[in-house]
Amino acid sequence: MRTLLHAAAAGVIALSAVAAGATTATAVDSPDLPGTLLYVKGYDVYAAHPDGTGERRLTTDGTATSPYRSPTGDDHGRVVAVRGPLIHRMTITGSPLNTIDPPNLFDVWGNPLGPDLDTAAVSPDGTKIAYSYEGTVCQWVCGPVWATAITAADHLSAPSDNSQASEDNPSWVTDSRLILNDSGELGVDLLDLGKKPARDWFHEGTSPTAVQLSEPVTSRDGTMLALVRGGGAGAHVATYRLGGDIRTDTTPVEPTRVCVNDPVAGQGSPAFAPDGSALAWSQPDGVWVEPDPLDCAAEATRVVAGGTQVSWTTAELPAAPDQQQDPGGTTPVTGLALQTAPHLVGKARVGKVLKVKGGAWSPAPSVLTYQWLRNGKPIKKAAKASYRITRKDRGTRISVRVTASSSGLTSMSWTSPKAKVRR
Repeated sequence: MRTLLHAAAAGVIALSAVAAGATTATAVDSPDLPGTLLYVKGYDVYAAHPDGTGERRLTTDGTATSPYRSPTGDDHGRVVAVRGPLIHRMTITGSPLNTIDPPNLFDVWGNPLGPDLDTAAVSPDGTKIAYSYEGTVCQWVCGPVWATAITAADHLSAPSDNSQASEDNPSWVTDSRLILNDSGELGVDLLDLGKKPARDWFHEGTSPTAVQLSEPVTSRDGTMLALVRGGGAGAHVATYRLGGDIRTDTTPVEPTRVCVNDPVAGQGSPAFAPDGSALAWSQPDGVWVEPDPLDCAAEATRVVAGGTQVSWTTAELPAAPDQQQDPGGTTPVTGLALQTAPHLVGKARVGKVLKVKGGAWSPAPSVLTYQWLRNGKPIKKAAKASYRITRKDRGTRISVRVTASSSGLTSMSWTSPKAKVRR
């Protein structure tokens, strides 16, 4: 068993209104969490339900000398991962879609980086992929350097001067805003597409005593941040509360650190559930999931042994592999695929009505069913396309799960980001 420290000890790290303490991660009943975990196991990409069940191998050609890395997914059930110099794009069940061979990029000194890729991340709407290279350069001293650029997801598009950065580990906040490791991994930067350069968001301490920060990710609703603090044996995942709105604020406020894990060498790749109800990360013994990321006393569960580089996509993993029709028209369609995600309309206030609108599947479903959720749990008798906020919802987070079905086809579910109800 591994002991995880979820609240920093007083006198070591100052936290806001958080009690110090430690919990032991043991197997607990997993809530009905939405979406799908994507991760690397061995040398290939895998997918599984958030409780670790239904594991499916998406690739089979990864090797020790050329493993897959950095799998992420969009809202429509498409997965992106890198292997050597190529970006591979596939369905959530592993059917290949396309590969991209991006050009070498240049570091801040003008030195070329490549050809092997370091990371890649697909935008939520599935139209763009941010990719990065890492290298070592000796100027006054020798050290790591990085470069990041954007391409279209379904074909290679030339890197734009206004959407490149000298940072790495890009993570999408919205379809037009990313956060990245700062140069030297001593802070977190913000990049708005078309508005180069990336700018400093925050750091902890000043050089030479600044804390190493890496692999930053935000929750879909913009209320939380998670990242890896420190390196080597001192690496640990930390979660933060965000004020303002990181999705739209021109100058986002600095986050407030709330919880930290015990240091474990190799701990990393934090990832929020699509509705923000849980946090996943990986460490040498596998993928762990913890409910309620800002509850420092919550117990974590190892859901996948041996998994690394985990991410969490909104799309649900179908019960059986989808066999979408290939370009030659010879493969029968056995599963529905989400083409355009639905969206919520309305204000999350008591007495107001939230509605779910839009959405397109291929082929067109014969039935759409709805289930509204309060803090990730089903609300009784809330199974329509609209939901009126009640007093019971005050201070909670409301989301909706839409399931598309057709006779003889595998159904496909989508869960919306959470909407926080004012008290």
